[in-house]
Amino acid sequence: MASVRIVDIKKSLDRNLILKGISLEIADGELVVLVGPSGCGKSTLLRTLAGLETPDSGKIWIGDRRVETLEPRDRNIAMVFQSYALYPHMNVRSNLAFALRLRGEDEAKIDTRVKEVAAMLGIDGLLARYPRQLSGGQRQRVAMGRALVREADVFLLDEPLSNLDAALRTQTRVEIKRVHTRLDATMIYVTHDQVEAMTLADKLVVLRAGEIMQVGSPAELYDRPANTFVATFLGSPPMNLVKCEVDGARIRSEAVNLPCPPSAREHSKVIVGLRPHDLVAALDELGTEGASATAPTEAEGTVQATVDAIEPLGWDANVHFQVAGEKVIARFDAPVARRLSEGQKLGLRVPAAAVHVFDAKTEKALSHGD
Repeated sequence: MASVRIVDIKKSLDRNLILKGISLEIADGELVVLVGPSGCGKSTLLRTLAGLETPDSGKIWIGDRRVETLEPRDRNIAMVFQSYALYPHMNVRSNLAFALRLRGEDEAKIDTRVKEVAAMLGIDGLLARYPRQLSGGQRQRVAMGRALVREADVFLLDEPLSNLDAALRTQTRVEIKRVHTRLDATMIYVTHDQVEAMTLADKLVVLRAGEIMQVGSPAELYDRPANTFVATFLGSPPMNLVKCEVDGARIRSEAVNLPCPPSAREHSKVIVGLRPHDLVAALDELGTEGASATAPTEAEGTVQATVDAIEPLGWDANVHFQVAGEKVIARFDAPVARRLSEGQKLGLRVPAAAVHVFDAKTEKALSHGD
């Protein structure tokens, strides 16, 4: 395996700048996930690493070799595509062995390697079958296996689970994580699915419009988003954003009264970020008019809201609110949600540690809710 270093990579397609100076370091053995909305440049970056696209400028190292001018076959990378890309006229065994035979490996070594990888992925009983005889999940595991037999320096995976149903996505995601742990392989994985990104990554790279928004562990990006884009992209439901003004040690709007962290007190206009699971229904403090009966303490704040809709999810529920004309979602346990009804006015308690604050102009974090 090998480390990867990307320095100021730029790439244009049809005169549109797709990658705007990407720089990134990936350690040997890391599983790095590139995540972002469609069109953000994540697949273009992966294809540039693979040699399928040529950068306009910049440098790429795999290990101690500079590779941006090398042909794909000379980079010692293996790629798993969204479309599986299996040879339909070959059975599973031949699909797995193809790259090794192309390299002129000894047949005994090929047989041993194919059996090892097939057993690892649970497809050793499928070696005689053809792709048309396999389910989508089985085809994806064969595509994974065809990459793994090569013992490449770096494995590139371009949205490999997008063609699978929800249950298979979860199962195959677990298998990919298990394979990575077993091989300690350097993997770069592209997805637009933030659940895949959060559950798979050692390091998460969030991209937007050809630029890196933030890099770090999933926990770091979830707990300490650098800007409103990262804050709302990661998390389901996403973080709520509410425009407010700073009033000394408090943040206020028509319906909001929250503690203001010291780092944000010199700003006049801010955007408050609130995770749905951090909002607490003040059911026992409702006054006759539905407003919270007690003032917030220094260690907490309140948001006055009106129930707009309730989505039961079994053991919990998403509750949609209107807050002074803005939409806010809270995640409540089912017993709490069952006590609510559409049109009901409700005070939402917010612990001070749960309040994220962003600059209203730059949308960059001023406080991370800690």
